[in-house]
Amino acid sequence: MSRELANLSVDCSIFGFQDGSLKVLLIRRSNAYMRSQWALPGHNINDDESAEEAAARILYEMSGVADIYLDQVASFSAVHRVPGYRIVTIAFLALVDIKKHSIQPNVREAEAAAWFEVSKLPKMALDHMQILTVALSQLKRKFRFEPLGFELLPEKFSLRELQNLYESLYWIRFDNRNFRKRILKLGHLVSLDEKQQNVSHRRATLYRFDPVAYQKLRQDGINVDVLPAAYMHSE
Repeated sequence: MSRELANLSVDCSIFGFQDGSLKVLLIRRSNAYMRSQWALPGHNINDDESAEEAAARILYEMSGVADIYLDQVASFSAVHRVPGYRIVTIAFLALVDIKKHSIQPNVREAEAAAWFEVSKLPKMALDHMQILTVALSQLKRKFRFEPLGFELLPEKFSLRELQNLYESLYWIRFDNRNFRKRILKLGHLVSLDEKQQNVSHRRATLYRFDPVAYQKLRQDGINVDVLPAAYMHSE
């Protein structure tokens, strides 16, 4: 039987995108030092698993899905980060399609789970706000050169949804025309003969991400960064 290592844990910043906003999943804990506080999903690492395996286990316990994007962020080892305990935690970030994956508070010692906009976070337990801030910084860096946004979007999406995703992550506003011109010029999106359904505004054309075209861009040394070419201005 697996034995838990009391001094080593993982904490996961699980990001999703819904209603035009980037969100993070938080759970309300029931253990003594985080009772009724919102926190990142996490738990101790068992002695028969790596940190990556522990993070994947937690994600599977909450979603029932084993193929979610997962990336290690950093370790947090301040001596008194957990009152009365000496616990080093290894932080991970994960990306999920909220509409596709049903998230449940199945992590041990979790009373509830809820999605929060990253711009409207509640007070969080321990150093979890610091952990989340570091995870967000890493996500911003990777977003510029890797197709991670498509992990958060449905298979078919509008350019407006894609633009909203970038804007909610970077807290900036793009010029609509320049953003669309830049993203379509890259050539890694495929326009579909379909339009949005059940919307109150004018139905937009749907697109899908083409991973083969994206890899060709990278092999040709083409910079896929949208940000420098899209004219941005503050809200």
